Amino acid sequence: MITFRTIVTGDLKDYIHSSDFKSMDHIPISSKRALAHFHNPVADKDDPVLFLAYRENRLAGYLGALVDRFYFDDRKKKVAWLSCMWVHPEYRRLGIAVQLLNLAYDAWNGRLLITNFIPRSKAAFDKTGKYEDFHSLKGIRGYLRFDLDSILVNKKPALRSIRWLLTGGNAVLNLVNEARLRFYQFDLTDIHTENIDSIDRETEIFINQHNQGHLTAKTASEFNWMMKYPWIGSDYEQKNEAKKYTFSVYDKNFRQWFLKVYYQKKMIAFLMLTVRGHHLKTPFLYVEKDYHEQVKNVIYNFSNDKNIRTVTTFHTGLADAIANSCHPFLMLRDYTQDSIITKKLSGELGDSGKYYIMDGDGDCAFT
Repeated sequence: MITFRTIVTGDLKDYIHSSDFKSMDHIPISSKRALAHFHNPVADKDDPVLFLAYRENRLAGYLGALVDRFYFDDRKKKVAWLSCMWVHPEYRRLGIAVQLLNLAYDAWNGRLLITNFIPRSKAAFDKTGKYEDFHSLKGIRGYLRFDLDSILVNKKPALRSIRWLLTGGNAVLNLVNEARLRFYQFDLTDIHTENIDSIDRETEIFINQHNQGHLTAKTASEFNWMMKYPWIGSDYEQKNEAKKYTFSVYDKNFRQWFLKVYYQKKMIAFLMLTVRGHHLKTPFLYVEKDYHEQVKNVIYNFSNDKNIRTVTTFHTGLADAIANSCHPFLMLRDYTQDSIITKKLSGELGDSGKYYIMDGDGDCAFT
């Protein structure tokens, strides 16, 4: 018999310190994720954020939900992004995933969506009959330096045993590649950047001026929260939890940046950037019209300074500026980030084409 349990935001701190949690072979949430959910500025203490399935008192599956707000037609609605759905290998094909999805659907009155999901997991959503395709972000991924050990091992885990060989290959290839990169000049004339630890008043005003049509219309408090409570850490605790948690929790190199960009002393952009390993992403980007060329060069310069190997962006203006110019990448690939939404929430939105989401919406900015 399958039994279920729902945990709300206000109970997360107690839950991760409970004996039940500490004794699990598989944990349904990491400590850093739990703290992030607990301190979410748009969440209430009674918002359901973790759905657990048990069989014979053993964890059989779980599903997480990240609380957010949608702004549309002068209305504000609380919604949840689903993430980290897992079913124990011994209990698969018992319909547990669909039951968890239905539990979350009822708890959130149908106001759910998900982005950046594993394609094979979509079958569970399709089985419920309650979801449909939503926004599909079109972007690019550029390879600035060789990253064989990360890319190939992720695609074929069996290569982990020869990772040392791939790492050595990277070192040799990138030594030659650095000579190639010296030929690229990034025009930073009249461009100034400022790294900030939290959102200041100037940046807050700039974001608000460029949030029109953005469904989640992030506020200063939300950006500061994302910076303060990332889901990935490099400490022993995260390394130990990675043995019991299926999803992202540990990396030797994970960092976020808030970057203000000025051109001729005028603020033209605000960038939230994340680097994991040697991979740069652009979760949130607000750019003045006609200044994507300058922002592109800032990204190039930043990537060069930080020894970035791979750059991924779904920001249309930046992606177009990169693709339509002479660029320093070894190779460029078109990339897509899909999302799905409940038919109920889609119906409430109406013409969703009037709105947009960004690379970092949902849980993407945290990992």
